[in-house]
Amino acid sequence: MALAAALFSACDRDDQQIKVYRVSKAPLESTPPPLDATMPTNASSPAADAMAPPPSSDKPQIQWDVPAEWSSAPASAMRYASFAAEKNGEKVDISVVTFPGDGGSDADNVNRWRQQIGLGPLASVDPIIVPVHAGDLHISTVDMAGASARVLAAWTRHDGRSWFFKLTGPSALVEEQKPKFAAFLQSIRF
Repeated sequence: MALAAALFSACDRDDQQIKVYRVSKAPLESTPPPLDATMPTNASSPAADAMAPPPSSDKPQIQWDVPAEWSSAPASAMRYASFAAEKNGEKVDISVVTFPGDGGSDADNVNRWRQQIGLGPLASVDPIIVPVHAGDLHISTVDMAGASARVLAAWTRHDGRSWFFKLTGPSALVEEQKPKFAAFLQSIRF
């Protein structure tokens, strides 16, 4: 009631000054947001480190061998890992993303990547998917080139999760990095 009286008195039209009032508010319940252990975290982000589950938790485990020419790239909330490779001022981006479940259909994913490099959707993506094996692990791959960019994408499903690996950049540098990307994929182990 006192607050309402203060507000009405502040609306006095004779008073042309803007008044600022400080009102303390009741403390909010301090409940941290729920931690979704299924979402990928990026260990190099301080915020992610603060919310990251302990090493013994359910964080998906994967290992690979990173080519010597690749460097770790800045963190991203959606990425499990990021790398980059550069040559003569050009750069390719390598991303690793994981999601629980099947991660969508192959057609939806491939057509989304096609759209990202300016290509139209395909009615059937099966003819452009090339299988790769890393031990017992089956990995599907595609190689698509647009007018100014090219993408090498790969994905696999393991233990109820989908893993996506993508290398994107200028066509010539992607071509140069393609054997390294293939070696990276073949080094994947769970």
